Amino acid sequence: MEWEELAKGASSEPTGSEFEDVLVDYLAAKDVATEYGSRAKMLLEQASAMVQLKDGEIMTVNASGREAPISVQGQSRFSCDAKKIKEIIDTRYSSADVPEFIQQKYTVSRKAFEELDEAKRDAVSDAITYKQAPLKIY
Repeated sequence: MEWEELAKGASSEPTGSEFEDVLVDYLAAKDVATEYGSRAKMLLEQASAMVQLKDGEIMTVNASGREAPISVQGQSRFSCDAKKIKEIIDTRYSSADVPEFIQQKYTVSRKAFEELDEAKRDAVSDAITYKQAPLKIY
């Protein structure tokens, strides 16, 4: 189709039934996509419950009926409890020993936590939580 024809078709008034057909098709496709999205989420949760992989650990599965293998990677969620960090800082450290960014927000990022030396990591580990996250499948 030429660009002129496309532009001409877009500006012309659709008939009532054409427009209704497009709307019905759109809503049907949207419903199917939502249904598939919900099913995919449920299957991911199910797969994550079946296999316990450490963060970053990769497992390769050669599934029948597929040419390429499926890679499954373990992931985890990191959280830092600001109240516990504040309590730890107030009871164990002087303000001179604590970096300013921690004093302001009473939190630490995963990367910053993992880069701390072992003694400091142990000191604040009560405020840190790692939880298994859904697997990454590709």
